[in-house]
Amino acid sequence: FMAIILVGAIGLTLPISGAGGREPIRFIDALFTSTSATCVTGLASRSIGNDFSFTGQILVVVMAQIGGIGIMSITTLATLSFGTGDTLRARTVLSETLGLGGFDSWGILKRILSVTLMLEAIGALLLCARFYADMPLPTAFYHGVFYSVMAFCNAGFGLAQDNLCKYVGDPTVNFTVIGLLVLGGIGFPTYEDLRRLFDRRYRIGYHQLRMQTKVVLVMAGVLLTGGTIMFLLLEWNNTMRDLPYHERVLAAFFQSATPRTAGFNTLPIDKMSEATLFVIILLMFIGASPCSTGGGVKTSTVACVIFSSISRMRGDAEVTVFRRTLPVELIERAIAIVLLYLFVCTSGIVFLLMTESANPLLEKSPSLFRDCTFEAFSALGTVGLSTGITEKLSDAGKIVIIILMYIGRIGPITLAVFISREVRHRRVEYAKENLLIG
Repeated sequence: FMAIILVGAIGLTLPISGAGGREPIRFIDALFTSTSATCVTGLASRSIGNDFSFTGQILVVVMAQIGGIGIMSITTLATLSFGTGDTLRARTVLSETLGLGGFDSWGILKRILSVTLMLEAIGALLLCARFYADMPLPTAFYHGVFYSVMAFCNAGFGLAQDNLCKYVGDPTVNFTVIGLLVLGGIGFPTYEDLRRLFDRRYRIGYHQLRMQTKVVLVMAGVLLTGGTIMFLLLEWNNTMRDLPYHERVLAAFFQSATPRTAGFNTLPIDKMSEATLFVIILLMFIGASPCSTGGGVKTSTVACVIFSSISRMRGDAEVTVFRRTLPVELIERAIAIVLLYLFVCTSGIVFLLMTESANPLLEKSPSLFRDCTFEAFSALGTVGLSTGITEKLSDAGKIVIIILMYIGRIGPITLAVFISREVRHRRVEYAKENLLIG
């Protein structure tokens, strides 16, 4: 990941990557953009559409595509393609990373790539057909491919300064982008399980789907529905007041989908109420599903914590979900991930406040704490939404955001390796003693 980011940053600093007649791209901005693209975040310290040339924009798309599919999948595919050997260890690592234990790694990779390219191609064609009404065909085709890749990879970069606000009431753009966001965020194991529903060789029903798939689908539905209702309640007479009723529902639905690590917006984020921004922070914290193109602590992780809390309040000895019992170790891992995520994000907020309190562009801002908190959650969750302070950040603040984006992308994989190791039993067992809590 670091190698791709550094190569991309160097490429973005080249004269061919910058827009002619504009200020040259500094290395810190190139590094920020490269990290944001490779980590499929979408935060931009320089305008993608205005400050980068066609070559620079293509480089951003390529990095987002690599980051979306996953560096582990790409390197494993290269290993297989160049004949260095598909070892048992490589197969095991890939299968465990993708949550597909027991599957053939080569078959998994082929299906990942085919599903990704197929969905992105369909999205690009739909968006191209819509954009063709507003621009020449070559430009419409390029915009369609750009937004399709960014949507499926949950990157969130936009070519326009106001992102997708121009299409707030357009059903084609909204539903196509939402579809790509959701499909990119449910995870490849879910694809594999759902494929059995439509494959005649398996002949299974919904009740035979894996618990992982059911939890992911239920959480996605709850978050989309709940988020839409909250946006309608909180923004009905604010950012939506000038929209027709049907466009308000569409805008609320879009805003509910995009904080789950996508980064697109059809309503101005900086004009939303404090309550709405807090709801967005919660959605950014939860994020997408495991083994997907999205970030966050993941829907299944939050579901484990919720199920555990409900079972404990009921006095149940075990945590059961869809007639399956969750292992105690799994609950402990979920809690560890949530706590570590909050610790890293809190640390990021503190450092960001330290760096930006002396920033002449932001030091007198009455909403500095709110903006820095929002920016930190957006970076760590690899979301890409911002209240508008990204381009105003100091160089030190940009470094803090770069670190958060990097941790947010590779952190879950690294953390899963550490906390999934075999449990060590001490030779000496100490006496138990209760600790007062609550």
